[in-house]
Amino acid sequence: MKRAGPIPVWLLFIVQPPQGGHMKQDGEIRLLLEERRKGTSQKLAAARTGMSERTVRKYERAGKLPSQMKAPTTHRTRTNPFLTDWPWVQAQLQRDPALQAKTELLSNLVYGVLWEI
Repeated sequence: MKRAGPIPVWLLFIVQPPQGGHMKQDGEIRLLLEERRKGTSQKLAAARTGMSERTVRKYERAGKLPSQMKAPTTHRTRTNPFLTDWPWVQAQLQRDPALQAKTELLSNLVYGVLWEI
């Protein structure tokens, strides 16, 4: 059996749709918007791109790509390991301006001055 040409990209998504529950990538939304620009219905565009109709509506209403919709993190994601030792580090750097912060921290890490080994 001979194929007429290359396989359309949307067909790949129908054969193996991406798993739900993950944040959509910009490329997936571009593909969706391309389908919609061709005049495809929301339902068919959703099926061709492996998304739910609700997801299609969400991105059409927003008019933005997923990377543009992500809000920057305003909270700390982990505790600051230098919090207790930072005043000492600042004092060392002010005492000797020729010191580089990374050199000072690494040498003290090795000898256990900042953290007990």
